[in-house]
Amino acid sequence: MKKARFIAILLFLFTGALPLRGEEVPRIVFESPDYDFGRAYQGEKVVHTYQFRNRGGSALIIEKVRSSCGCTTTLISAKTVPPGESGEIKATFSTRGRKGRQRKTITVISNDPENSAARLTISGEIVAPLNLVPARLHLHEITFGKGKSEDVKVELSKDCDIRRITEVHSTSPHITAEVEDTEFSGKRGGPLSFVPRLFGRRKEKVPGTVLHVRVSPVAPKGRLSGRVTLRYENGKKGEATLQVYGRVVGNIAARPARLSLGSIYPGAGKEKSIVVTDKRGRKLVINRTETGSEFLEAVLEPVDISSVRCLVKVKPGAPPGVIRGRLKLFTDDAAEGVVEIPYAGRVMIQKRTPGND
Repeated sequence: MKKARFIAILLFLFTGALPLRGEEVPRIVFESPDYDFGRAYQGEKVVHTYQFRNRGGSALIIEKVRSSCGCTTTLISAKTVPPGESGEIKATFSTRGRKGRQRKTITVISNDPENSAARLTISGEIVAPLNLVPARLHLHEITFGKGKSEDVKVELSKDCDIRRITEVHSTSPHITAEVEDTEFSGKRGGPLSFVPRLFGRRKEKVPGTVLHVRVSPVAPKGRLSGRVTLRYENGKKGEATLQVYGRVVGNIAARPARLSLGSIYPGAGKEKSIVVTDKRGRKLVINRTETGSEFLEAVLEPVDISSVRCLVKVKPGAPPGVIRGRLKLFTDDAAEGVVEIPYAGRVMIQKRTPGND
């Protein structure tokens, strides 16, 4: 009797130490983990619900659901699913700002020991009804006081029925844009014609219109950037964006535009030169200078009638550390009275040796 009881206890302890069999643990099974939505218009939201079932023998706990990018959001019906019960994960994929073939993943973290990170996918092709060519406009140098203008082509996809452009908006007060015609004609053969091809395989283009982009003459000198947005009606509302870049430079320009003083060794000082030129060929008059530092001085030397060389000198007594500021040259020009040149350098602690650069 005692022996039988001892054997029973051993069997209990032994079976208790064994891992649970497949039917005694949670098991997540998706009916269809991969979803291809085919084609969607840019700006639409693709919504799909993934169905799953707990085919295990204990409660399934969904710990976390994460997507590969912020464009996809998820919503789960329940975090705890009893054995034999079903659940849902609703995914919403925003196509705004995206174009072409897309594939996003969703990872479902659960207490399923064999599939603790189940992977779902959502994929398809996003068709842009309206395309701006180029999508990024680099205007390079823009002369202060003159402004600049450039045209961007507006192309329509044949498989999209755009009715009209409702708004053109710029994020920069110095960049404006307008289209030639906000209404699109449905007549075949016209310059703005299109043929609806909702299920066409090829994304053909038809002649579109022109977006006129202009930079104001009063745009301040320096880097210029902004975003132009075209909003349109395509059954539903959509939009296309154009990134605009450039640099506004004055008629009075300095070369180099930024002054690097490099390494400055104690007791040695340093000297760098800048040539300032009036690109209109006028006589350049610089009345005074400001270095912004007591350890820097600027000396002016005439080059010709429209150019002046400015020698920037670092005094030998400058303390160790970074020297940074803006050199200001005051001219007699009414529109460009001050020319500013950023400068930077470092005064070293140790004196220069033959091995130093």
